[in-house]
Amino acid sequence: MVKGNETQTQRRQINPIKMLGSVQISGEELGDIETNDICSSLRQNSIRLLSIRGCKLHDKNYRQIMESLKENSSLSHLNLNLGVVDSKERVIWLSEGLKNNTGIETLFQQVL
Repeated sequence: MVKGNETQTQRRQINPIKMLGSVQISGEELGDIETNDICSSLRQNSIRLLSIRGCKLHDKNYRQIMESLKENSSLSHLNLNLGVVDSKERVIWLSEGLKNNTGIETLFQQVL
C-alpha cells in the first residue's frame, strides 16, 4: 500500500548499474594533464576501453599509465597501436602493468 505521495519506486531500494565509459584519443600529444586524467579514471575503475592509438607521450607519462593498470579491474579493451609501444622499456612496463590485471580481454599493440 502506498501512503501519501510515496511511490513504489521511492519505497524499494534501487541498485543503479555502474555505466563504464571509454577514453579514445588518436594521434594527439598527451601531456601531464591528460595522463593524470587517464590514470585517475583507471584507478577509479571507471573505464572499460582505453585507446590511445598513435598518441605521442613521454616515457614518464606512459609509465604512469602502465602503473595505473596495476590497480585497475574494469578495463577490458586496451589499444596502444601505431607507435605507442615504441621501445623495449615500454614493452616491459606494459607487461608489468598487465601482470596482475586479469580483466583485459583485448589488447591491440604494435611494437615498431
